[in-house]
Amino acid sequence: MMPNHSTGALRIQLFGPLRVEWDGQSVVFARRKTAALLAYLALHPGEQPREQIAALFWGDTADEDARRSLRVALADLRKALGDATLLGDRDALALNPAAAEIDAQRFARLLGKPHAALTADLLAGLALYRGDLLEALYDEWVLPLREHFRATWLAALLLLIERYRTAGDYANAIQQARRLLQREPAHETAHQHLIFCLAASGERDASLAQVEACRAALRQHLDADLSAETLALAASIRKQGAEGAGRLTNLPRPLTSFIGREAELEQVETLLAQTRLLTLTGPGGSGKTRLAIQAADEASHGYPDGVWWVDFASLAEPELVAGAIARALGVAERGDESLLTLTASRIGGQRLLLALDTCEHLLAACALVVEFLLARCPGLAVLAVSREPLDLPGEVAWETPPFPAPAEGSDLRTLRQNDAMRLFVERARTANAGFQLGAGNAAAVAGICRRLEGIPLAIELAAAQMDRRSSAEIELGLSQAGDDALRAAIQWSYDLLSPVQQILFRRLAVFDGGWDLAAASIVAAGYAEPQAPLAAVAGPHGVSPLPVSGEAVTRQVLENLARKGLVQARRGEDGPRYSLLDALAGFARQACQAAGEWERLVAAQAGFYFDLLDSQWPAAYSPREPAILDRIERETANLRRAWRWQIEAAEWQAPPQAISYQSRFWQVRGHHCEADLRRLSQSAQADFAAVAATSVAGHLRRPQRGHSPPASFQDPAPPPRA
Repeated sequence: MMPNHSTGALRIQLFGPLRVEWDGQSVVFARRKTAALLAYLALHPGEQPREQIAALFWGDTADEDARRSLRVALADLRKALGDATLLGDRDALALNPAAAEIDAQRFARLLGKPHAALTADLLAGLALYRGDLLEALYDEWVLPLREHFRATWLAALLLLIERYRTAGDYANAIQQARRLLQREPAHETAHQHLIFCLAASGERDASLAQVEACRAALRQHLDADLSAETLALAASIRKQGAEGAGRLTNLPRPLTSFIGREAELEQVETLLAQTRLLTLTGPGGSGKTRLAIQAADEASHGYPDGVWWVDFASLAEPELVAGAIARALGVAERGDESLLTLTASRIGGQRLLLALDTCEHLLAACALVVEFLLARCPGLAVLAVSREPLDLPGEVAWETPPFPAPAEGSDLRTLRQNDAMRLFVERARTANAGFQLGAGNAAAVAGICRRLEGIPLAIELAAAQMDRRSSAEIELGLSQAGDDALRAAIQWSYDLLSPVQQILFRRLAVFDGGWDLAAASIVAAGYAEPQAPLAAVAGPHGVSPLPVSGEAVTRQVLENLARKGLVQARRGEDGPRYSLLDALAGFARQACQAAGEWERLVAAQAGFYFDLLDSQWPAAYSPREPAILDRIERETANLRRAWRWQIEAAEWQAPPQAISYQSRFWQVRGHHCEADLRRLSQSAQADFAAVAATSVAGHLRRPQRGHSPPASFQDPAPPPRA
């Protein structure tokens, strides 16, 4: 009986062995070529010439015999699936696009551009891939399609692993990496992800065992050995296990591998052993911070009492430098005692390394604090990162060099050993899993690295474009971008963004110390209700518009910016947390000011964080409060910026309960110097009286310019309970 297409449901599964189902029942064809013809039409939407199909499937027979065989196969298809399944006339054929659900077509829709896909789309698309395309069929036309779909699957799965790893979701990253290695046992990048994530999860022995599994797979399948990157990763894990037991540190753990700089790293370690104050200098984007992290980690065995990292990027006031160091060391404020004195007492005679990042905008304050601590703590050493030296006696200033640019005329083997080239290749593989450095593109990649003068950040931004551009296109684009290498790379990357991406990127400069998705959706993207479906007009057929929210749009744009290297993304306590590198933040702010948006954004930023404080007041004194205070702690830099804006604003915006909760946070967490608002802005003292720094319960006096703030910053009475 011929199927009734109006009531039946046809599914064609092309991944793995071909499977055709009608209403859940398998359809079996008497002839192999009938099944293959159906698969061909499913993979080639639109009309296909009959003559071409006949020649492709029965080309080893006479033309008339080929056409007759095609008619027989079509009759088989119509008998099994119904007349409505096929469309066409005597010259052309097509599978009715409304007749069947085809896994390969849905896979292509979800993952046609893997790096532009949402994580949910990656998961949905990867779930469709049950095996290689038509794995039991070896017709010539199948093979290139099979490779194409396999490459798309591989790129999507690698991207998913990378996103899980970036978010700190190591369990899922491990699961997906093992899934990839089941099909590609010699895929070294997947092995690297697995090695890293096992180690980050505390499974050091399993991580090192994976190194050996990678070595064996490479030798068996590719007759190759471990790359320099894998060897360096393994050495780092072994070192941490041998020397890191009980070691105290808050060093950030970069998500990307440390490339090259072996000689520079050795020099920095040697200098650290010889001096108590070493400052890594150099322009923005030169890799100072990354080198400092690696050097501090490598040298940590010499500091049994800890290696402590303090980032000043989000600080704007010199008076807050001492407090930032104190908090990193766990020093609590106590009465009227100076934080510097308390910090010096905490360090005492311990053998300890302080690593201070982004000092250049607070040079004088950093110099005063460092000089004070070094004079009182004989076992203390300081590794500073700054565009300029601190200019203190005994300081050793070491300028961080760019990567050496590849020489003109170098052969491929020499180019592969060049650190700038290695960095480009490593980051390009993150953007495009199939990228390989070879004779066809080596000259263009070398040209990119020379044009960018070996500046690491510039090279990483260029490599991030490899998901949709060739190395030759990137080199051409950079040649037209200007002479300042880093500025040219940032400007070029910005120009390649879509208008929506440009708007969000430049607005993100309004945040200090990072931000979460909610802040980006409301402040930078401008949505009043980010989680509500966007208003849209239904089409003429009455189909409801997609339930897309402003938050979903913002998340997708942020993910795109992160893949391009323009935004840093990390897993935070309450979900993903994002930030901008200093050089990128400066560019974004200038772009935002040029667009005339800056002042409105600063006001919006303040309003958002005041609302955050205000919304937490009802939970004060409740069992939930510790988690709330942790969140406020993470937003300290943004709240400083909000209060600075309020100090200078013509009208008072902060709600009374925002003041109450800010005061409670300062007091519960012991941030008494933070509560002294004079330290937020020296220029505002005449306008905005301070909470007394000498008392937990300070009072806010009425300022002189007509502000009308609440009368007290002291610890208020608890909110009423229902």
